[in-house]
Amino acid sequence: SGLEHAFLWTAATGTVDLGTLGGERSGAEAINDLGQVVGHAERPGPIHTSVAVLWTPTGQAIDLGYLGESFPGFGSSRATDINNSGQVVGVSTSTPHGTRAFLWTEAGGMVDLGTLGGDRSAADAINDAGQVVGRADTSTGEEHAFLWSAATGMIDLGTLGGQSSLALGINASGHVVGRADVESGDIHAFLWTPADGITL
Repeated sequence: SGLEHAFLWTAATGTVDLGTLGGERSGAEAINDLGQVVGHAERPGPIHTSVAVLWTPTGQAIDLGYLGESFPGFGSSRATDINNSGQVVGVSTSTPHGTRAFLWTEAGGMVDLGTLGGDRSAADAINDAGQVVGRADTSTGEEHAFLWSAATGMIDLGTLGGQSSLALGINASGHVVGRADVESGDIHAFLWTPADGITL
């Protein structure tokens, strides 16, 4: 049929279909130590809106919605990571202000993490301290890696001399990895730490 469904595999159960939100497709992106899975799934209906989803360890699919859902227009969202506190990050389109990185919590729902002065951002990872990393547009239209926390907001991690960078992972110590342009135009992996900043 060509349909795609998210799945969970364990040694005890094998491959288990996580299903959708009533639409045709879903995809899983990340899992935490509690067995909570996040990704995206289509809602039912002719528009095939795809939204961020949290699947519980019992297999329940929770629709996380998208930013600006109370505004006119069609939007979508996708969850990219979840930490062991159940905090979810990802990206949402059709927000009141453009495409944005989000943080979702059960208590607070979906929150827009903003940008670095431009119109777009996307979150790729979160650690157990609630620090979020991803990429965001600057006021000059460049895409830069960011680190976000509730205490500091969004911080520009810079580049390696080129015009763009993006952060893909963060560990428990707050060390960030990703890729960035260098002056020659090549793309290199980077490590960012609070002590040393961004380095090759």
